[in-house]
Amino acid sequence: GHDLRMGIVKSACFGALSAWICLGHGFLIHRGPLAYSGPEGVSQTTTSAVVTSSLAVLLADYILSSLML
Repeated sequence: GHDLRMGIVKSACFGALSAWICLGHGFLIHRGPLAYSGPEGVSQTTTSAVVTSSLAVLLADYILSSLML
């Protein structure tokens, strides 16, 4: 029961967090001081979004695990 609920909550949170970060990076690709353009910009933005999402998921996992135990 508890493990199943924790797994469902965590996966939903991780999916929403990753989507939110990647959408934000994609929306801001042409704005701000680090504005990129062309294929190089897409590559830079994708790498940045993946790294940010990975770190955010690790942090969220720590926080959610602490709160749900």
